[in-house]
Amino acid sequence: MGPKKKSKKKLEEELRRKEEEERLAEEERQRQEEEDRIRREEEARVKAEFLEKHLNQEEEVLTSEREKLSAFLESISIERNNAGIKQEEERDWERYLRCTHLPDPRKRNQMNDYLNIVTTTECTDLASTLDMCEDSLQVMNDCMDARLDALQCGSTSAAIEFQNDIVQVQEMAKAKLEDTLAHLIQFCDEFANERGDIQVCKSSPNFRFGIWCNATKNPRLRHIDMSDIQISVEIQKQIALASVGLLVHEHLFDEFFFDCTNEFMAIGGVTHVELIALLPGSKTVKNCTIRSLVPRDQALRRIPYPIPPAGADPATYKSGEPVPPLTFTFPVRSNVSVKASEVKVGWWNEEEKKWSTEGISELIYDDSGRMVTFCSTHMAPLAIIQSRTKLLPYLDWNIRATGGKHGNTAIVTLQVVTGAKLLFEVGPGFVKLQEHPWGDSCGLKGLSMPPRRLLHQLASCGVYLMPEDRDKTYAHGICVKTLETEKSMCDDLALISRAFLISKSKWNTLVGSEECLCRISEVLDWEAGGRTEAKHVERVFNMEKESGDRRVLVIMRRGEKGVAFSPAYDALDEYVDVPGYDTQEYEETVFGEVHASVINLLEGSKGELRDTELGARMKSTMDGVDLAKATNPVFTETMAQFLFALRVFSFG
Repeated sequence: MGPKKKSKKKLEEELRRKEEEERLAEEERQRQEEEDRIRREEEARVKAEFLEKHLNQEEEVLTSEREKLSAFLESISIERNNAGIKQEEERDWERYLRCTHLPDPRKRNQMNDYLNIVTTTECTDLASTLDMCEDSLQVMNDCMDARLDALQCGSTSAAIEFQNDIVQVQEMAKAKLEDTLAHLIQFCDEFANERGDIQVCKSSPNFRFGIWCNATKNPRLRHIDMSDIQISVEIQKQIALASVGLLVHEHLFDEFFFDCTNEFMAIGGVTHVELIALLPGSKTVKNCTIRSLVPRDQALRRIPYPIPPAGADPATYKSGEPVPPLTFTFPVRSNVSVKASEVKVGWWNEEEKKWSTEGISELIYDDSGRMVTFCSTHMAPLAIIQSRTKLLPYLDWNIRATGGKHGNTAIVTLQVVTGAKLLFEVGPGFVKLQEHPWGDSCGLKGLSMPPRRLLHQLASCGVYLMPEDRDKTYAHGICVKTLETEKSMCDDLALISRAFLISKSKWNTLVGSEECLCRISEVLDWEAGGRTEAKHVERVFNMEKESGDRRVLVIMRRGEKGVAFSPAYDALDEYVDVPGYDTQEYEETVFGEVHASVINLLEGSKGELRDTELGARMKSTMDGVDLAKATNPVFTETMAQFLFALRVFSFG
């Protein structure tokens, strides 16, 4: 027998009870939501009050500190400007003593006159053309120095103008070289030897030029030896049977550096290899030479490799068969620092604007003779290439003063991703490479140069330490900072780099793009020679004491506003952030309290926290602040420029 059926009255009672329960539950839910809303609004109100209060307090402090700091900053700016004027006068005097006929790229009228004169000058003789190329290279180097100096001073517009000058001089030199090549092609038979072979080679300190014309069409010919320029090419039969010329010209600069869309750069120069269609030869009739002449701009007809069959369009022809490789042997410039196991050759892909290693094989590097041999299925600009981020990110870096308490130099130690360490001496207006692990093939050790000029010279040797934002894709474990934030941090650190030891913070890569972190420790015992040797730096930052005379402080750049102390010591297992402006905790600690500059920061907190135990630790001695203020302004400017050029906070 089934369960007894409920009466209508009972069912209605249960329904009313259920509806009542649902009503009460809904009222409770609405009450809870209202309480939560009120609580959130109260929390938001409190946070907003804290935020407004703390930001207003901070702005008052920053305004006061900036006013007090303005006289100091103005005085060092005047001294730096005077030093810059003196340096420019010395540079102009040095150019005057050289009696050079080349233009000063900083003087626009001289550059325009030079470009006009060279553009209208006829070039048919190879020797004079190479002399012109050498002059052009010197002008490009002068433009590059001017560009680097402009970047160093923060003048981006001037840097772009000098970069455009470099490109313009490159194009002009290329056009003159093509004029000479067109002349050689039209008169190539005049250079034939007694066997009928036609080959012209010429070199200068920074250029190599060679052209071989296939006059005999010998099917057994396999090897073209341009011994005068130390370049040889093993060709395929289709070239040996074709009416073509083989052009090889090498120059010391990388004209593709600015346009390259991948991670590679050429080191030691670029070698262009091209096939040129030969013109009909001359005829001798009754002691007269009859020659068909064509305009210069039509004399050069480049032929792709592999050579297209008759009737095919050279611009669109694609071979369906595997491309037979050519074998090249080139010398490696003596200034290039590269290990045999690391040598990589690439060809320039003009369509994609990048260096490529596709089709490069059987690479052999003879270290003793500094010759590289390889096979390539591409006839294009060729070069030894290297990743711009080969040495990035920086594993460690630190700064220590040298020369005693009142010296004007400091050592910057940089440990790159390979583990190698480089030591640079920084002084007023100069940087010197003191130590590095790659020998002195680059010839730069001990030479004094402005920061970016030295780094540029190192880059041409294969030691690239001047990264740009475009390199962030290829360097792992980094956080690229905004240029404004990083420059401000470098400017701040430079002011104290003679009075404090400075080192990298491992947490720098975890903070945002508008924050930079590093560690500092005041040098106190100058009477004993100064705690400024490499072993002292290592010991201080490894021990990382939070109190005492050799305590370590962590400082943070907080965007454009200023700097603050941070609790993020390297010894911690997890990153500890500074308290937010909208919290009560912000009032209870000096961590996160922003000051206008590192000088103000090291003077200590300006509020009630100054007399707390933490407030007493989070500052330096007045002697340290005074020593920082008394440091040579030109030295601090050079240090800031060097650190910013290295991008130690973005790539370290």
